[in-house]
Amino acid sequence: QAESITDVLKLFLEIRTVEAVAAVARDGFVIEYSGLMPHDMDALGASVCEMLVGVDRMGTELDLALLNRLVLEFERNLVVCEPVGEDVVLAVICSDSNALGVVRFYMKKLTPLLLPFF
Repeated sequence: QAESITDVLKLFLEIRTVEAVAAVARDGFVIEYSGLMPHDMDALGASVCEMLVGVDRMGTELDLALLNRLVLEFERNLVVCEPVGEDVVLAVICSDSNALGVVRFYMKKLTPLLLPFF
């Protein structure tokens, strides 16, 4: 049992390529952030919020099940977002787009530890 949200987020930093990890409310507010690299928290929160609005709309219009995970692969980076409960999204930013397998493993293991906080 983790004592705080920060304790859980810091575990993601064990992955060599993870630059930052954040718990973001669906309205874009960054609840908690932990990272080795500085990122603009307002931009991160707003971006996650905007993506979720579009993805949720897509799911509704196409009659799909709930979102499990959103993976964004950029030229040099990877961003993985996963819902934590109904109102919070975990966002992990990596410096290497090849880290998806490790990030997914950590998410499966650590996301349940965040549920009691939300």
